Amino acid sequence: MKRVRRTAIAALLAASCATPRADAPPGSAAPPAPGTEAPREGRGRLVVCVGDSATDVVPATWALSSVARELGVPLYDVSVGSCPPIPPCFSDERGLLCRADVIAKLVRTAAYLAHQRWQGPGDAQAAFPDHAMATADIASVNTDEKIEQAIAAAMRDESGLTAEEQRLARLTRSIMWVPLTFLIGHEDFHMRGNVCGAPMEQALRRQVSTMSKLDAGETLFCKGHLELNEVLADQCGLAYVENIEKRGVPLEGADLAYAKRAGVALSTWMLLNRFRWSQPGKMVITSPAGYLRAPLRALLVGSRAAPAEDNHRACGEAAKLIVTYIQAETKRCEDAGLPWGGDVPDSVLELLPPRVALAWAGKERWDESTFSCTD
Repeated sequence: MKRVRRTAIAALLAASCATPRADAPPGSAAPPAPGTEAPREGRGRLVVCVGDSATDVVPATWALSSVARELGVPLYDVSVGSCPPIPPCFSDERGLLCRADVIAKLVRTAAYLAHQRWQGPGDAQAAFPDHAMATADIASVNTDEKIEQAIAAAMRDESGLTAEEQRLARLTRSIMWVPLTFLIGHEDFHMRGNVCGAPMEQALRRQVSTMSKLDAGETLFCKGHLELNEVLADQCGLAYVENIEKRGVPLEGADLAYAKRAGVALSTWMLLNRFRWSQPGKMVITSPAGYLRAPLRALLVGSRAAPAEDNHRACGEAAKLIVTYIQAETKRCEDAGLPWGGDVPDSVLELLPPRVALAWAGKERWDESTFSCTD
């Protein structure tokens, strides 16, 4: 167990972090009133609503439908409508409603990261050149021709692609699968009337229970308020991630490591930003009531999706973002005059690179090597 030290890490923050705020999180689905739950009849409706641009509908619909199909989540009767004032995604027993602009930006981000690797040789360690994700500058490259090339390849049947185009398509799909699998798995729990449709191992249940107790206590953060159904929905999303990872993806070697690290980092960034895009250079960190805090959710995703050579730890950009949030959240507790402990338990440290613990203990300086995926 290490004590949070917030001083030296400030120099590493590539983002300007706003104070965490409590509001409705992504993919929020209010639990039904007791006695009103209804089982789903095997047909879930998918509504993709138009946000800023109608051009977002095609990649968003393709991404949601293809990932749901891979997971065995029945989403039918796809339709398009205007966007009410909703979170990026919302679900209940009737189906899933998502904003096209949010999902399309996720797809374009995955395509950008895939192209960085594909144009080669790329660095499987870094995953995000120039800290593009940490500063949210990725939102400014959404119309890049290279990104559209990667999306077009990913959406096509592989039989009509060259070997190099297949590689680009597989990188794109593999990166976007991690955050979308977690999102759809979470929402499928609600669509089924708060029942998980994925097989789940006891080890996952124990790990989620450990993180829930940490969130609800005062040993690290100030005391949080958790809604049971939202924690269980996260657990279900993680089970889907774990199951899809067991099937494997058609990548190998450094490409596979890159895709996994990029997928974990993209998931981390989106969980911290509540699946929204902030202005370039500004990362808005949120602390939604009822849900596990974002770094704990991100650590759990990393434990299921990070490559084996990283010992299933979040590293690189993902680890930096997680540490950044932990520092910001403890400061929020302190500024609010709420009791908080600042003690980082082994259950968190074991899911981060080993040098993070040394830096928190004041035995090493914070620098880029602190978050290395190779130590």
